[in-house]
Amino acid sequence: MSFKQTWPAASLAGESERQQAVQLRRRQRWWRQVLMSTLRFLVTVVLLLFIVGPLVWLLLLSLKPSESIFSAGPFSPTLANYVAVVESSFFASLWHSVLIDSGATLLTMVVALPAAYAIVRQLQHAFFRLMLTYNLAVRVLPGLILLVPLFVVFRRLELLNTFPGMMLAYQVIGLPIAMTSLFGFFAEVPRAIEEAAIVDGASRLQVFWHVSLPLARQGIVATTILVFMMTWTEFLFALVLTGNETVTAPVAILDFIKYANVDWGSLAAATVVLLLPSIAFGFATGRAFIRGLTAGAVQGE
Repeated sequence: MSFKQTWPAASLAGESERQQAVQLRRRQRWWRQVLMSTLRFLVTVVLLLFIVGPLVWLLLLSLKPSESIFSAGPFSPTLANYVAVVESSFFASLWHSVLIDSGATLLTMVVALPAAYAIVRQLQHAFFRLMLTYNLAVRVLPGLILLVPLFVVFRRLELLNTFPGMMLAYQVIGLPIAMTSLFGFFAEVPRAIEEAAIVDGASRLQVFWHVSLPLARQGIVATTILVFMMTWTEFLFALVLTGNETVTAPVAILDFIKYANVDWGSLAAATVVLLLPSIAFGFATGRAFIRGLTAGAVQGE
C-alpha cells in the first residue's frame, strides 16, 4: 500500500483524536465551572447564615411573648417587648447616644480632615511618616490599654459623666479610623489639579477647601458614617466613663439583665432598635461605605 493510500486514513484518525481531546477539555472546563459555581454558592450561603442568621433570630426573639421565649415551636408575634422598651429609660439613653456620637463624629472630622490631608501631602518628611505610623499603631491597640490612663485624666479634669468628656474620649476611637480612611481618599486626589490651582494663585488652604475636599467628598461621607457607626455601638468606654446623666444606649441595654432573671424579649427588642441606624446607614451608603473601610490599604502600597 502506497503512502497516498494510507495518508487520508491517518489524517482522519488524527482529526478524530483531536476532536476527542477538544471535547474532553470542554467537559473538564464545564465541570470546573460547575464546581466553582457550586463552591461560590455554598460559601455565599454560609456567609449569609453567619451574617443574616443572628439578625433574623434576634428579630424573631424580639417578637416572641414571654411564655414562648425558650420554645422552638410556632408563636403569635407581639409588640409587647417593644412597648416595654419604649416605657423604660432606654430611649433617654438612646438620645444621649445621638448627642454624644454626633458631637464626637463632628469633632473627629474637623480634626481629621486637615490632619490627614497634611500628612498625605507631606509624607516625604520624616515627622509626617512618623505620624502615619503612630496613627496605625494607635488603631490596633486594645481599648483597655487606653482606657485606664484616660479615666485617671478625666477624673482629675472632672470630665467623667459629662457629654464633652465622652465626645473627647471617643476621639481615641474615631481619629485613628478617620485618619486611616481619609489617607487613602486624599492620596487619590491628583496632584496635578492642586498644582494647577496653585499656579492660578490659590493658597494651600484654598486648594484644600475648594479642590481637595470636593474631589474627596464621597470618601468624606463614607468616613463620617464609619466613625459614627463605630462610636454608636461602642460599649467599653461608655461603661466606664458615663453615669446616670450620660449613659449611652449600648450600656443601658444592661438594665434588662436583672439580678434574678433576664428579660430576653425586651433585651432583643432594645438591641434591634440599637442596630437599626447602623443597618440603615449601611444600606444607604453601600459601596461608598465599603470603600471607606478599605481605603487605608492604599497607604501600604
